[in-house]
Amino acid sequence: MKNIIPTCISVLFAIFVGCPSEERSEYMDGGTDNHNGEENDEILDENRSQHRFVSAGSIMSCMLDTDGIVSCWGNNDFGSGKPSTPVSGRFRVIKSSWYQTCGIMEDNSVSCWGSNQDGITLFKKYRSISNSDCGILEDGTLDCGDSQDKSGKYVKISKDGSGICAIKENGSLECWGSDFALVDIPDGEFIDVDVGSNFACAISEANKLSCFGNELYDEVSGVPEGDFTQVEANFLHACAVRVDGNIACWGDNEVGQSEDMEGNFLQVSAGYEHNCAVKENGEVICWGDNRYGKASPPQSEWQKIAVDSIFVCGIKNTGEISCVSGRFEGTRYELEGTYESLSLHGGNLCTVDESSNFTCRNVATHEALFDAQTGVDKGCAMPGYGCALKDDGTIDCFGGEPSGGLADLEGRSDLIDIGCDEYRVCGLTAVGDVICVGRFLEDFRTSNIEGGQKLVMKDGTYCVLNNENQPTCRGGMRRTLGVPEGEYTLHHVAGGRWCGLQGTTMRCQFGYNQEQQSVLSDVIHFDFSKQTICAVRLDGRLSCWGYIARGVTEADFE
Repeated sequence: MKNIIPTCISVLFAIFVGCPSEERSEYMDGGTDNHNGEENDEILDENRSQHRFVSAGSIMSCMLDTDGIVSCWGNNDFGSGKPSTPVSGRFRVIKSSWYQTCGIMEDNSVSCWGSNQDGITLFKKYRSISNSDCGILEDGTLDCGDSQDKSGKYVKISKDGSGICAIKENGSLECWGSDFALVDIPDGEFIDVDVGSNFACAISEANKLSCFGNELYDEVSGVPEGDFTQVEANFLHACAVRVDGNIACWGDNEVGQSEDMEGNFLQVSAGYEHNCAVKENGEVICWGDNRYGKASPPQSEWQKIAVDSIFVCGIKNTGEISCVSGRFEGTRYELEGTYESLSLHGGNLCTVDESSNFTCRNVATHEALFDAQTGVDKGCAMPGYGCALKDDGTIDCFGGEPSGGLADLEGRSDLIDIGCDEYRVCGLTAVGDVICVGRFLEDFRTSNIEGGQKLVMKDGTYCVLNNENQPTCRGGMRRTLGVPEGEYTLHHVAGGRWCGLQGTTMRCQFGYNQEQQSVLSDVIHFDFSKQTICAVRLDGRLSCWGYIARGVTEADFE
């Protein structure tokens, strides 16, 4: 499955100066392998994924995001844990073992970090690896030291201690080494295998799970029933992903490493006494032993962000707000407290705190534009003032009001959302009517959008998200702005450009057709103006591109 990333996000805005990622896709070591010999050339494509990938070791865990960037957490005694440890560059797959992680890079060469162990020849090209001293070369042959006498071609390899298991192109399973000398290896065709400490587990082509070898804590006899897509074994326990997305674990459970997990999971990795798994939405969770912080994946510092032509402001996970500017060097603004939402326009920041208090401030001068107002659900910033949707369904503006007044909105108590841009204020009614006041209203007719629930607007365009999370957008010249089909949990619009969030993938649309689109992965929140885009990434980064981003870096927000 391919994940297409735009060669440069500047396609979205012509003046953008950065390229967050190039077009790429990667394959992951794990899950279903294509073992049809006639389709051997397609094995790499079959293993490719658009999702994040995790690998748990003994004292650390590592994660590969959809841009091919690796980050690690946990103990760094052997150089194996800290995010700065992996070499720079993009990876296709990673595999953590006891104190070391190795990865196959884009050119199929291998790079390892952590404890210095002899093993894989870094100058060779690989398509799959198990740890530092066992892998499958590009031509499908094995490169496992003393296993060089093994003939044939393989698609999956796993090694732990003195036990090795591999799946051949025809799906048959081979295991060797002292761990499996007296063990009956199951017959049939298999799609996945992983070796633990003195035992191994495999998934058949019919998605049935079996384990074999020696056991101390029911690693072999305690295998759960059902259908599975991926399995991982480690020291004295194992975990597998069911076809319904839930995770089953069994074996030693001294520190909770064999607890089952419910949810829509795509992949699991079993470490020494902990596990990490990737959900369908890209979220990474870990459980079990958390010594060294190995079961604590990095989390984003940011909840929400807002962007205008001058500033970037964000709500932190603590609820506090921080603002910086790329136009006025050194300008910084901090707001203590706990905030629920924010809106930014022309250097004015409007906020709603946890007690539903609404106010607007000039970010540069820190001056409040009016006294705090109570009972507000959502607010939006205007030039020099702010407008609010109150909890009684009415709209009020404070510190000023749009040219022409609020006549068409006054007296209404059926409004469920509010939007503002430079010249207009719009309210969304419970039946999907968009009612606007202010200047230049010829492009902002009252329009019924069935099931409308969320309204966003900026720079002469507004969009409504309906109950099926599908957007309808209208803007200049009374034309309907085309957007990609699908369901979206978040969307924004600016200057005839629209972007929406599907899971953790941000899809953008330009103009009044669907011919120009771009995609950005690993996003949990974003906002943009005509000239700048900022996105909160899954790995905790805050990435900005465009005009004001030239002075805004992640260090500004530390």
